[in-house]
Amino acid sequence: MFLMVFNVGLAELGFGSIGAFLIYGIGNVILMVSYWITWMLFFQKKSFARQIVLSAVSVCIFLLSGITMRHYLLVIFAAIFGVGHIY
Repeated sequence: MFLMVFNVGLAELGFGSIGAFLIYGIGNVILMVSYWITWMLFFQKKSFARQIVLSAVSVCIFLLSGITMRHYLLVIFAAIFGVGHIY
């Protein structure tokens, strides 16, 4: 999360185009809404499938942010987070 907010100065380039910014914004809104819906459904009935969806969606948020902002350090840490979080 730190890398999504702060620029640590290691080859971050920002958004490459308006399209990347739109994908970032719309994609994160869609992923967050799906995360919230899955979270509400999870509290109604806890299941392993919903746990995996919650884990995968959170990882996708970090990956989408890192890829669209061309923040490769965030992408690397998101991949590490994904392996550990989903496991």
